[in-house]
Amino acid sequence: MNEQEKLKIIEDAKDLSQLLNSKKAKSINILDVSTITPITDVFVIVSAESFIHSKTLEDYTGDFLHSKGYKRKNTSN
Repeated sequence: MNEQEKLKIIEDAKDLSQLLNSKKAKSINILDVSTITPITDVFVIVSAESFIHSKTLEDYTGDFLHSKGYKRKNTSN
C-alpha cells in the first residue's frame, strides 16, 4: 500500500467516526494497526448505550463502508 492509499483509509476512518458521533456513539477511537497486523489497517472502536444502539451503529458502519467501496470479507454475521 502506498502513502496515498493509507491517507485515504485514515480519512475514511475519520469520516466514519464523525458519522458515528452524529449517531451518539461514545468513546470513539481510531487505531492505526497497519504496522502490527496484515489483516487490517485501521480499527474504529466505539461504545454504544445499548444492544439495539450497537446494532444500529453497525448498520450505519456497513452502509458507510459499502458507499466508500469497501467490501466485507465475512458475510456470515
